[in-house]
Amino acid sequence: MITFAQSKTTEASPIQWLRADMRSFELSRTFDLALVPAYSFQLLLTGSDQTACLRQIARHLKSDACLSLHLEQHNADWLASLPSHKFTPFEASGETSHPSTGQRIRVSYA
Repeated sequence: MITFAQSKTTEASPIQWLRADMRSFELSRTFDLALVPAYSFQLLLTGSDQTACLRQIARHLKSDACLSLHLEQHNADWLASLPSHKFTPFEASGETSHPSTGQRIRVSYA
């Protein structure tokens, strides 16, 4: 994923891509903004892991910096309104081939 991201940002201003544990990373610098995109914070399943992550982020932020977390929490009433006895079968919606491997890719929705 990092290699793919690097290929998409070759024209952008200097971007440093790295792989690290979000609970224990060390970058030896501070930032004006930290982004935690794509629900990745919610992959930390325990309170202690979440706290460790937030502490590491805080260590890397300047005193007047901002933090943006992408979180999702569905309303419990909405979840309860979903039917529990009726399922929709999957319906094929398209088919294509992978541009490099030629492997067939099918897309279906329910």
